[in-house]
Amino acid sequence: MIEFRVLLPCLLALTTSLLAGCVSQRSQVETRYFLLEPPSSQVADAVDAAHTCGLRIALGPVAIAEYLDQPRIVTRRSDNELVLHEYARWAMPLARNISEVLRETLRRQLPGCATSSYPALAAEPFDVRVALEVLRLDGIRGESVELVAIWQVFGADGKVLAERGGRAELRGVPAGTDIADRVRAQAVLLAQLAARISAKLDGIAR
Repeated sequence: MIEFRVLLPCLLALTTSLLAGCVSQRSQVETRYFLLEPPSSQVADAVDAAHTCGLRIALGPVAIAEYLDQPRIVTRRSDNELVLHEYARWAMPLARNISEVLRETLRRQLPGCATSSYPALAAEPFDVRVALEVLRLDGIRGESVELVAIWQVFGADGKVLAERGGRAELRGVPAGTDIADRVRAQAVLLAQLAARISAKLDGIAR
C-alpha cells in the first residue's frame, strides 16, 4: 500500500505530462481553408471565340453528393474507404463554390453570354437553365482527382432539352501531394466539365 501511495503521484504526473504534450501538439496543427478558383490555363479559355453567344444562362440548382456536403475535404484510400481531413476544409459551402466556378468558366468559354445563379436569382430572365449534380469529387491523395457529374438543360418554358444534357466522368493528376495541389486539379476538372456543358449550349446560341 505504501509503494502504491508513492507511485500514484508519479503516475498522475506522468499522465498529466503526456496529455499536456498531446494537447500542445494538437493545438499546433493549423486548420487550412481552401477555395476552388477558375483556372487561368487554356482549359478555361473560350471554346469558340469567333462569335458572340448572346444567351442568358441560369446555372442551378447545383447539388452535390451527401458525403461531400460538409466543410471537410474528402479524399479516398480505396473505392470503399473515404478520408475526411479535419484540418483541411472548404472556406465556403462546396455546392456554392462549384456553382461560382462553373458560372465564371462558362462566361469565359462563351463570350457574350450572361450567367446567373438559379434559384438565388430566379427572378432574372434566362433563355436556358442548367441543373447539375456532382456525384463524385475526390480521388486518392497524391495520385488522382476524379469528378463525376450529370446535368440537364431546360428552356425558358421549363421544358427539358434532352439532347443538351449529359454525364461527365473526368480524371486528373495533381501536380503534387499537398491538398492545395489537389484543389487546383479539381478546379481544372470543373473547367473541363464547363467546356462540355458550353459545347452543348453553344449549339443553341448559333
